Amino acid sequence: MKHLLLLLTFTSSFIVVSQEKLQLITNISGFFEKEIISNKMSQVYGGGGLHFGLRFIQDKGMLDVTLVYQFSTNVNYYADADSTAFDGKYYHYYDSNGKEISSYKSLLRSHFIGASIKYIFRESDKTTRPFIKIGVLTEIGSNYKNGYLLQNGFIPRLDPYATYSYPVTPPDWKPKLLYYYSDLYYSTPLVSNLTAGIDIRLIQNLNLNIGVGYGFRIMKTKYVTWNEGEDYREKAKNIPTKSVYSHMFDFELGVSYAIPMKSGGKSKE
Repeated sequence: MKHLLLLLTFTSSFIVVSQEKLQLITNISGFFEKEIISNKMSQVYGGGGLHFGLRFIQDKGMLDVTLVYQFSTNVNYYADADSTAFDGKYYHYYDSNGKEISSYKSLLRSHFIGASIKYIFRESDKTTRPFIKIGVLTEIGSNYKNGYLLQNGFIPRLDPYATYSYPVTPPDWKPKLLYYYSDLYYSTPLVSNLTAGIDIRLIQNLNLNIGVGYGFRIMKTKYVTWNEGEDYREKAKNIPTKSVYSHMFDFELGVSYAIPMKSGGKSKE
């Protein structure tokens, strides 16, 4: 992150000193990420982002250097089902109270900050132009620290796992709880992506951006076992984290607006 901020500072200084056409650029975007070739390919995330930075206009393209804020949440999760029904097309799952379990529920919600560098090819008067973008983010806060995760899938889970013993002689035939266990969410120190897409001019200075690409995530987790009545969060404090590496397919849709900074050059964007 430190190296990226240094790069951002250097690039911004270079733009100010050496170029004629400089714009402020803002962007609002939404994204969808699906894990593809790691773990159990279970993780799915969605959310939105705000970008603010500088645009450097060249003869054959333009460079955007922006600071980024992003909100992210899980899309899918896991809950133990007490019963199942099939309606001829789909399976429906129900909890112990008879309530149907939803396939989607926002449990893990995180805030990220970072930076991105985007290069848009072709002259600024073209209606449609390809672009390539690199972004790096780090989590600054989450509501789900020490939340339960599905083992090896690393998606939010409503309840921890439990291990029981099963007596085989009377008088007590009931299972006896031995202990609970679970992977716990700790943080996401890195979210990075490489995106390629199309920039479409809607009106002057207002553009639609559509992109797809590859994303890489590092999630920090902890594995904890505890007995009934123990505070698993206290036990987790003394357990080291482990890193979970995830490869993602990214889709992004956004709108950007450019604000000229110099009266001497009219923008054709």
